[in-house]
Amino acid sequence: LAAIAKLLNDRQVRESLGTATSAAEILTIFQTRAGR
Repeated sequence: LAAIAKLLNDRQVRESLGTATSAAEILTIFQTRAGR
């Protein structure tokens, strides 16, 4: 859960999730950002 909170603390991640139009796009955001 801490990793999710850390990920969602990132403003760019939140903005990207807000404009995502599909589940696949959301998954891609999580996959690419979680590796940082």
